[in-house]
Amino acid sequence: MQRIVQEVDTITASDLHRRLSQADGQDEVSHLAQRFNSLLDRLETAFAGQRTFVRDASHELRTPLTVLTGELEVALLQERSPTEYRRVLQSTLDAARMLTALTNGLLQIARASDDPSQVPMAPVRLDELLLQAHEEVLRRQPTCRIDLEFGEPTMPGSAFEVLGNEPLLLSAVLNVLENACKFSKDSQEPIMAIITCLGREVQLQVRDRGVGMTEADRQQVFVPFFRAEAIRTVPGHGIGLPLTAKIMALHSGSIRVDSELGTGTQVTLRLPLVRS
Repeated sequence: MQRIVQEVDTITASDLHRRLSQADGQDEVSHLAQRFNSLLDRLETAFAGQRTFVRDASHELRTPLTVLTGELEVALLQERSPTEYRRVLQSTLDAARMLTALTNGLLQIARASDDPSQVPMAPVRLDELLLQAHEEVLRRQPTCRIDLEFGEPTMPGSAFEVLGNEPLLLSAVLNVLENACKFSKDSQEPIMAIITCLGREVQLQVRDRGVGMTEADRQQVFVPFFRAEAIRTVPGHGIGLPLTAKIMALHSGSIRVDSELGTGTQVTLRLPLVRS
């Protein structure tokens, strides 16, 4: 036990790769060391993920900040015409909006990663939330066409009601609908958003006939800041689906992405219904 205490005291955040040496037996002390080593495994993974997230977030934040600084510095080098000043102001406004959207997304990811007990929950009608998200997406992208389909509730009085945090769930649905719009702009077929009840779960499927993605890219879609090769030219930061995945996990739900390059993508969200 003294040796374990000494080894634990020497482990810091900078050397989480180290493990206790007394974990190869079958007695109680070895079992304790094994559990502590498992804890170190999880901590090492979490710290590595945090470092990667901070690195990628810093890179994404640097881009609009560089645009802002560069445009303003060039504009101040000499006197310019009102038209040129207007162009600079528009460019900096676009960069500021991009920075705001990215910052909001990062804050939402942090909030969605919180302890569920610290996030206020209440009954939410997912069908009404879908209508609200649909209206907002069409306001942002008026040329996008989304057809809605509503199934019949399977339990009397349930009416697609889930227990959740409405702003976070709205953000999740918005992310999925906006992605479908962005990645299927050249498609002549409408996006389908279908909400149904499956047993004690409510399911929302969003299908598009857009560019799709390869299987290798599909396996990376929940990694923050990842952008699939086929959609690198589409504006975005690669935080929509990772954020949605965290929100679904926070609500004991699930998300699944099925896609084929050149054919389209289907995103399926599932949440437990409120028990009557």
